[in-house]
Amino acid sequence: MANFDILTELEGKRRYPPPKSLVPDIASYICPLCKCLLELEEPQQCGCGDRACKSCAIAFQKILRKQGLSSGRCPGCGEDISPDKFFPDRAAKRELSKIPVACPNEGCQWNGYYSNYEDHYIKCDYLPTQCVYSGCGEMVAKGMLKRHAEQCQFRPQPCEWCQENI
Repeated sequence: MANFDILTELEGKRRYPPPKSLVPDIASYICPLCKCLLELEEPQQCGCGDRACKSCAIAFQKILRKQGLSSGRCPGCGEDISPDKFFPDRAAKRELSKIPVACPNEGCQWNGYYSNYEDHYIKCDYLPTQCVYSGCGEMVAKGMLKRHAEQCQFRPQPCEWCQENI
């Protein structure tokens, strides 16, 4: 198969970054395409038995189709596989949901099960969030965004003559 950049194809497809696993033996749950813990939403298995994230499997299939190939090498084992041989792996989803994980956001102390990770992540006060003011672009922990906005040098200031924000 021709070389391809799976990460370019995947850009923006993952809904949230993978959590940190708190158990050492998770090799069977690492996606061979993105090298991360499998996404919990509908992990896939290919004909050879290797597992992949749903978004990675779709990207892999898309790349093969773009290149006009009817099959490609499994990134996990190297076996020749057909892009239509991926299917949902419900057992992996059940097993994954019970894996203890930690939030990857710097400063966050949350630990829990993978099944609860997405709920935590979208509410996490340590989620890096970009300042809302044009020209700033600084990434701030979500819980500190209001404080940053009050002190941001790019926040609108009232005009000394007309009092309109500029």
